[in-house]
Amino acid sequence: MADKKIFSRVKMLTTTTGTGAVSISGVALASYFSFSEVGAANNDQIYYVIDASYGDSTSANFEIGIGTLTSISGATATLSRDTVISSSNSNNLVDFPAGTKSVSSVLPGEATVTTNLAIDNAETIAIEQTMALN
Repeated sequence: MADKKIFSRVKMLTTTTGTGAVSISGVALASYFSFSEVGAANNDQIYYVIDASYGDSTSANFEIGIGTLTSISGATATLSRDTVISSSNSNNLVDFPAGTKSVSSVLPGEATVTTNLAIDNAETIAIEQTMALN
């Protein structure tokens, strides 16, 4: 199984509808980057979030999952939606309606493990470690 990649500050738009692959096009949102600008390559597996509230502040539709990037060229790419981790549709693929949605690279909480160690004598020593799971 390939390692999932996380790209910081990537946020782009899509108008894709339905439950299939997402076509991402256009430039990145202001102060963000496109997948190509951060070095994403074809067949990279990523953690993603699709958020329909970008284009419709009354929409609660969202999807967090693992997908595969393909057809990366400049400010365009295609994202397959391989595994849904969490969504507004009972953790299933969301059937997105018409409208603009944002697509971002994220590290979902479900993909991390956190351990804590605290020793309390006259002083407190706290160690916290977070790591990403494949």
